[in-house]
This record gives sequence, C-alpha cells and structure tokens, in this order.
Amino acid sequence: MSEKPLYTIPIDQRPPHGPWTSKIFFPLIFNLAQLGINSAQFLCLPLLLIPIVGRRWFDSAIGWTKDGYGRLRE
Repeated sequence: MSEKPLYTIPIDQRPPHGPWTSKIFFPLIFNLAQLGINSAQFLCLPLLLIPIVGRRWFDSAIGWTKDGYGRLRE
C-alpha cells in the first residue's frame, strides 16, 4: 500500500472527495429524512391522549423513529 493516509496530506493538496452530485444530493436527502423523522415524532403526540395503551404505543412509535434516525446516521 503505497498511498499515504489522508490525514498526513495537507488539506489544500488532498484529492477531491467525489462528484458534485453527491455533494448536492446527500445533504438534501439527509435533511429531508431528518425532517420526516421529526414530523413522524410530532404526529405521534396524539397517541398520549389515548387512555391505558396510548403511552405504550407512543413509546413504541418514538422507538421506531429513534431506530430510523440511528440508521440514517450510519
């Protein structure tokens, strides 16, 4: 392996990181996914008004959105 690790190369001499499309589409899709997850959490709030099982359903739904956010960050 003759390539030097990127951390040893000065920033202004590093190679480009990818095509311009990935620099536009990744932040766009990532932010839209975050907004979708947050919207799902707000839409689950009325579950708290249901007696007895509402809290359990709310916790399950929030767990689902937490899982989605964790997968988004991978």
